[in-house]
Amino acid sequence: MKGIKAAAIQFTHAPGDKAFNWGRIRSFVREAAAQGVDLIVFPEMCITGYWHVRKLSRAEVESLAESVPAGLSTQELLTLAAANNMTIGAGLIEITDAGELFSHAWPKKGSGEKHPFWIPCTNPLAKEEILSNLRAFS
Repeated sequence: MKGIKAAAIQFTHAPGDKAFNWGRIRSFVREAAAQGVDLIVFPEMCITGYWHVRKLSRAEVESLAESVPAGLSTQELLTLAAANNMTIGAGLIEITDAGELFSHAWPKKGSGEKHPFWIPCTNPLAKEEILSNLRAFS
């Protein structure tokens, strides 16, 4: 059985700046690929940012949210994973067709299949929950 080389990344995101955050993610993935990493994981909501969300209205949170798996970020994760032959776990704000919001972290293989370690996020990301959860860390 082949071992798995893994990397856990912590970085300071730019609140609400997906382009900046994607630049950081891509850079870390390239570096990890050069080192033969099989699995790389990033922080919760690293694509959208996390701490600033408590100050946003629901409409502002919705503007950051994306559908999964059809959204641009999920598709970018798939492309990045395939190009670098690794599984990537990164977080974002998901919005469902019913308008429900979730904090979503989904490791993706380049093939698009769920990673064996995939754990669905089941906690709705309602503004009240965001405020309640984040107050504990403020």
